[in-house]
Amino acid sequence: MSLKFRIALFFATALLLPTAVQAARDEMRFTDVYVESETDSPRACFEFTRKLNTRGGVRYEDYVRFEPEFPAEFAARGRRLCVSGMNYGEVYSTTLLKGLPDFSGRTTAKTELFNVSIPDREPSLKFSGASYILPSRGDRALPL
Repeated sequence: MSLKFRIALFFATALLLPTAVQAARDEMRFTDVYVESETDSPRACFEFTRKLNTRGGVRYEDYVRFEPEFPAEFAARGRRLCVSGMNYGEVYSTTLLKGLPDFSGRTTAKTELFNVSIPDREPSLKFSGASYILPSRGDRALPL
């Protein structure tokens, strides 16, 4: 390999590599899904590489499909799109359709298919407030 060729290769790599890295960084794409199941109503949050449009005008139900279907509620915040309305103990076949826009109009380039599993809640019994519910006399038990 000649010295001229090596120098030309070095400069070509030095000029083109940062452009390719920047293009990959600017691309709008799905990266991960998080399930929040220890709340009153479970939800799944989808993470993207860029901030989503939170000013309105985007119908996220046009870009996200679930099987089995359910009355989904969408909330976009930053790079996350959260979906609530799911049921505990269900596995949802999920499709994120290509074309989902970010805040600047860039869109996802491909359709993503995967499963979202909503686990059952951990069994628990809680009493709200500081009230005392056990009787002051007699059997000190609470039937369930």
